[in-house]
Amino acid sequence: MRFAGGGSLSAEQAKQFLDQATQSLQGGQFEQALELAEQAIGLAPENSEAFVLKGIALSQLSRPDESTESFRHAIMLAPYNVKAYFNLAVHYYALGQKVPAEEMAREAVRIEPKHAGARDLLGRLELEKLAATQEQNQRPVSPHDPLAGPGAQPPFGHTPRETPGAPPPQAQPPAQPPVVSQPSEAGPGPQPPDPIPPPSQAPAPPPEARPAAPAPSAPPPGYYRPGYQQPATHSLTFVENLGKAWDSAGWGLAVFSTIVGIVSLVRFSVLMAQYNWDIFALNKAQQNVLGMSGGDILLNLIFMFLLLMSFVWLMMELTDRRGNWLWLLPFIICCCCYGYGPVMMIYLWKGRE
Repeated sequence: MRFAGGGSLSAEQAKQFLDQATQSLQGGQFEQALELAEQAIGLAPENSEAFVLKGIALSQLSRPDESTESFRHAIMLAPYNVKAYFNLAVHYYALGQKVPAEEMAREAVRIEPKHAGARDLLGRLELEKLAATQEQNQRPVSPHDPLAGPGAQPPFGHTPRETPGAPPPQAQPPAQPPVVSQPSEAGPGPQPPDPIPPPSQAPAPPPEARPAAPAPSAPPPGYYRPGYQQPATHSLTFVENLGKAWDSAGWGLAVFSTIVGIVSLVRFSVLMAQYNWDIFALNKAQQNVLGMSGGDILLNLIFMFLLLMSFVWLMMELTDRRGNWLWLLPFIICCCCYGYGPVMMIYLWKGRE
């Protein structure tokens, strides 16, 4: 299904399909969600989110191989898509493949350290690993086990075979009866304490008395939920702490830069008209800063300050959201014509998608 109106209409339609697919997954309509995700892929084959939704739907429809392939394709399209790693980890966990599940969950935490779902899954895997280790250590040792050690006794009725030339086994002294303290004729004075058996002869507690290893709790209902978790988009603590103030600062810089850019462009056109549109004569005249008017100096200072702050904001924004660094190219180009403010507006409007 293609639209003659261009790529923007197709992208908008693909987004609608993704929203409908998410709602279908949350409503348990997995066949419908799969169809909607495939329609979104047909319109936007480079959209990683569409393959994530397709993988979730396939997993719920008991098609594990296709689901794994879909998640892998989503990661190939967007290596920093934490949703793809997290849902693939839970998919592996549901299949009982705990080693790859742990790998994908750790990758999700590496990309987004505060991702609650991935951290919870890692905790469950560690708990299951600990429970398995404790269960193995508490398993009773059989006397027939060759690894039971030198203290293992042969089974009842079995006589150990003598080795030729070996010294005969020494007879063990008979066990002495325990000493029982008798009351003296002088009265019930203080009596000697009972002999304490050596540690080697202390009776071992029965297996029932040993504390059982904590069994891992089952995933709560909806842990592998049909939808996908919206991850936190921040990776810089400074930006995250600012919250909405960071977005407001970006819009403020974009608006003021646009206004100052328009004023500077108008002033530049007036000066060019005075010098008969000779750019070389204008540049030569502006080399003498002391000869410039106070308004021109103030305007240039404001323009340079806003340019510097806008560049720093955009650099931190792209780093924080792992955005596309190609946005710096139109920003730098438009600095020459006082138009970097509208570039920031376009980024804030559409670039974050």
